[in-house]
Amino acid sequence: MRTLFPTLRKSSALVLGLLFTLCVPAFSQVLPKSDPHLFDQVPFDQWMNEGPRNQIPLKYHVYDAQLSIYQRLVVHIQILVEGKELAKRGEQGDLLALVQITDGSNHMAHDALKLELPKIAPQLNKKTDVMFEFDAFVLPGAYTLTLAVDHTGAGEHSLMQHPIQVNALKNDPLPEMWHDLPALEFLTHIEPPDPDTFFHPELKGTLNLPVETRRPVNVELLADVTAADLFRGSSSRYMRYLYALLPVVHTFTQMKLKQGAMDFFTLDLTRHRVVFEQDGLTTLDWAKMKKTVSTTEPAVISVGNLSKEPPSPDFLREEIGRLIAKSVNETPQVFIVITSPLFLHSFRNLKSDPLPATCNCRVFYIEFDTSRRGVPSDATGQLEKMLKPLKVQSFRAHNAEAVRQALARIIHELESY
Repeated sequence: MRTLFPTLRKSSALVLGLLFTLCVPAFSQVLPKSDPHLFDQVPFDQWMNEGPRNQIPLKYHVYDAQLSIYQRLVVHIQILVEGKELAKRGEQGDLLALVQITDGSNHMAHDALKLELPKIAPQLNKKTDVMFEFDAFVLPGAYTLTLAVDHTGAGEHSLMQHPIQVNALKNDPLPEMWHDLPALEFLTHIEPPDPDTFFHPELKGTLNLPVETRRPVNVELLADVTAADLFRGSSSRYMRYLYALLPVVHTFTQMKLKQGAMDFFTLDLTRHRVVFEQDGLTTLDWAKMKKTVSTTEPAVISVGNLSKEPPSPDFLREEIGRLIAKSVNETPQVFIVITSPLFLHSFRNLKSDPLPATCNCRVFYIEFDTSRRGVPSDATGQLEKMLKPLKVQSFRAHNAEAVRQALARIIHELESY
């Protein structure tokens, strides 16, 4: 039986290593952004008072909360309506899916999606199911989920409730990170190629990441956005990387240095250029950065045109050298470098100048792997040699937990300055 996904499986972008697949929705062209205002079109409170109802048979699944790549706990909800049930009710009207989550203090958040049935009439049949998917950020605690499906053409609805228990992370290296975050936030459904689908600017919560440095420290955050040979000219593979990279970068930009400053750069190692730059960062300027984010760039590279010569990471060393030379005082300089796996790169015949031996600098390098099976080998050792004589501490990260561990270690090291 074929299932049509009217929403992008956002969980695939949120929980690395668990649901990290990119499903292109069959109904993406007819489904707008999720819209909580759809609740205004139905008597939802009345339905709740009337209790559970099952006029439209449906199936639902609530996944246990997982640590997302946004470094927040996420609950993923699926609602499935079988094609045979839709076929019985005809193609007129809309199919609404509505979800509401309430915490122990009676605070609530809700979200909704609408499928316009006439627009998909040719695809409606007994063998075609429809699945709605929602994601909500939560804090540890007890919640009640209320979900409903409304067929406006048939004048029928179903409503169900489900308890949700969210446990705290075990052995959390950053237990205060969620201080003052909202207990509940839904992620808005946004379709690619809109770059907001990677960043979710509608989220209001800010991570609590104080860095208690003892003296001023200049932090240079460099992120690799290269449409590299690693992605084999595939837009979906490159999007999978951006889906994970941009939330990771955003997490690091939320560090608050007690003394010092942070600059942020995105780099294209193949074209040898700085794609985006923000000096003296306090809050990431997403409005400007999103203009530099391309979700289709690898598609213009055919497999036959992929470089026959292995690409070089030389521009990374060149850019670090430029930033060291730009520094005009003795303030310690800390580089945090995040790249995709560089095992396809050649570290021979580098043309950039060697890095200075007298620099009061160090490097934290995160090799960020979003592949499902893992890369065949890592290049962290070669990168460490390339950046000599700077002291380099490397981390290999392929999921949210590994990123959290690396972030905690880096903050600990920064606080030793």
